Amino acid sequence: RKLNFSNVIPKNNIVYLLDNANLSTGGEAIDFTDNIHPDFKKLAVNITKDMELRLSGVDILASDITSPMGDYTIIEVNGAPSLTHYASFGEVQTKRVENLYLQVLKILENENNRVNN
Repeated sequence: RKLNFSNVIPKNNIVYLLDNANLSTGGEAIDFTDNIHPDFKKLAVNITKDMELRLSGVDILASDITSPMGDYTIIEVNGAPSLTHYASFGEVQTKRVENLYLQVLKILENENNRVNN
């Protein structure tokens, strides 16, 4: 139904102004980290390795990411993902982000030591 400025939305009703999932335009993120099917995890890891990245954000569109892979679409691979929003979900997510960054720093340190020795 099309609305205009003379419409009054009943209390507690939701009107979606933009139909997309992008966080920057009001999309809502839900943490599925513990429920992602291993096939999708492996896919994301393999894509990251194939692109020779240490860390990436792989955006996957799928009807159910908790089940074995069926139809899916890779939307984007981001080689410099911002994890600030994810870390803001809570203590568990903050710790995960800290651990990811720590792992990347350790890899960089090891590589630097190999080059300099």
